Amino acid sequence: MRHKDTIWFHGAPTYHQAKSIFWDDVKLMTREWRTYKSDSELYVKLINGSEIHVIGLDSPERIEGRTKSWNGCHLAEFADLKPEAWAQNIRPVLADTGGSAIIDGVPDPYKPGFFNHRKMAQFACGGTIPSTVSYDGAYGENGEWCFYTWWSEDVLKPEEIKAIKEETDPQTYSIEYEGSFESIGGRVYYGYIPDYYPAGNLDTSIHYDKHLPVVMAFDFNVNPMTAILGHVRVIEGKQEYHAFKGYYLRDSNTKTLIDRIIAEHIDSNTFFLTPCQSSIARQSSQEINSDGYRTDLAIIKTAMAAARKNLYIKKRSKNPLEHKAIRALNSILCNKRFRFNPNDIGLKELQNDFEKLTYKEGTSAIDDTDKMRNHISKAASYLCEKYWPVKTELGEEAEDDGDRQPLIL
Repeated sequence: MRHKDTIWFHGAPTYHQAKSIFWDDVKLMTREWRTYKSDSELYVKLINGSEIHVIGLDSPERIEGRTKSWNGCHLAEFADLKPEAWAQNIRPVLADTGGSAIIDGVPDPYKPGFFNHRKMAQFACGGTIPSTVSYDGAYGENGEWCFYTWWSEDVLKPEEIKAIKEETDPQTYSIEYEGSFESIGGRVYYGYIPDYYPAGNLDTSIHYDKHLPVVMAFDFNVNPMTAILGHVRVIEGKQEYHAFKGYYLRDSNTKTLIDRIIAEHIDSNTFFLTPCQSSIARQSSQEINSDGYRTDLAIIKTAMAAARKNLYIKKRSKNPLEHKAIRALNSILCNKRFRFNPNDIGLKELQNDFEKLTYKEGTSAIDDTDKMRNHISKAASYLCEKYWPVKTELGEEAEDDGDRQPLIL
């Protein structure tokens, strides 16, 4: 209230994130001092003539061209902002007033603004980001900026931290709950442990059981056409995915694959499928009816209906971001809740993905030199992200609009 006739904004990567993170708090904290509130434009006017706005920065240029210059801002989920947004849009509009900025967010190396985030943190600390200490956090400054971080275990209940650690892999926990600036590199599926259960993810005791529902994951590629089949079992109160069969068909199609699955599991009555969005939208030339080409999902539904099988489908409005799907699979691999029988020929290809897929050096892009890789593992990652997603930071938007509860069989 000391700053009269000033204008400030809270910003987040998207409109929905900004509204979700800030708007209720802005209304609550200003209720005794505001003279005007706009729920449609997300801003309030205060009794001292100042204004506080909530803005989505998916189009960062919207903060430019105002008759009154900004005096300061608070930017949430900074690593999710477009990489150019700070230098090209935000920093210039603060220059006119010598405005200040509070920048926060998880330093996620898979986000577009990660390298800017790390660079600014290093600058604020005078070059080196200090180590974080429990209950003291970490602090650094350079005279113009300052940096602070803390561990989530300092503020969350011990039982919540224990549950989170049981559901995430160490790298994800370090990034999301300790604010660590981790570098990208090495194996994509670092959560995979190439040893036999209980030490690792290999389990020769896993077999098909005709009395249990078959939970399927597909990657609708043509060469190779891939799928994994497994059962969901509850062990010590937690769901686990036990893969017993993999399909890795070269130059194949959806009709051929689903016919094989039905024929080889003819005595099973119930199947679950979480298809990727492309199966819903993509038209296939494999089967043609009076309306033209049929989608991959329509082919599967027709085949299952003809065989009188119960098929339960969880559709997606869009596919998850790749790094979120990978993170979900890594977490369930690390905790040995995803296991597979390495004696199955198709699942050996899944094992190859786990062991061979790496990131391109210095990037978050998967090395795609071998075009036959990253298909069957992608099917597995989409399945895990749908039913067992990793809990992450407040304000992060869901990647689909479906039910995110664990799979109920």
